[in-house]
Amino acid sequence: EHDRRLLQTSTALVSQGQLEEAEKVCRWALDLNPYRQEAWNNLAVQRRDQGDFEGAMESFEKAIGINKRYQEGWSNLGVCQGLAGNNQKAVETGRHAVSLNQQDSTSHYNLGCALAENGNLEEALSCFGEAITLNRRDGDAYHKMGEIRMMAGDLNGAVKDLKEATVHNSQDAAAFNDLGVALYESGEEKEALAAFRTAVELNPKDLQARENVAALSQYLGV
Repeated sequence: EHDRRLLQTSTALVSQGQLEEAEKVCRWALDLNPYRQEAWNNLAVQRRDQGDFEGAMESFEKAIGINKRYQEGWSNLGVCQGLAGNNQKAVETGRHAVSLNQQDSTSHYNLGCALAENGNLEEALSCFGEAITLNRRDGDAYHKMGEIRMMAGDLNGAVKDLKEATVHNSQDAAAFNDLGVALYESGEEKEALAAFRTAVELNPKDLQARENVAALSQYLGV
């Protein structure tokens, strides 16, 4: 029970951005009980967020070693493999994670990201669509779908998906900027400018959005 309380403390520290302290507490929990898969998973997430991908993958594999059907561990391992640049392995791991739990929207989303990075855009779209079917509020999945549709030249589809992304992730500056691009390419300049301005309001350091506002404002004479 003590190790569980330590694990909860570690999770709280992560939410507060205190990653080094969170890792110390998580390791303390593992000293008490090295067979708790959630603790290894939490440690791996902390190491991943600090850029230690190799260390994170090692910890995810520890979690999976305790329970071969630990779906969250497999899903997180796939994400980490992608961040480390092994996209093919990320796809393989992502497929396995989905096979363990077809009803987990996050696993479908993560597999979609890996497939997109690997250039398999059609299947990636299918994965993001499945994620949305399971979680209608998945703004990240809508965002990814919008990006892919825009690359494919489906501007109407891109605008629709990106508008959904901004509804569900109303603080996502990148989604508003991408929506602005899709609207501009669709000939909706005034709506595009409004989206670019929202992106800048949300993230004043977004240089691309600032440049888009300046260029389009000059073009429209406003």
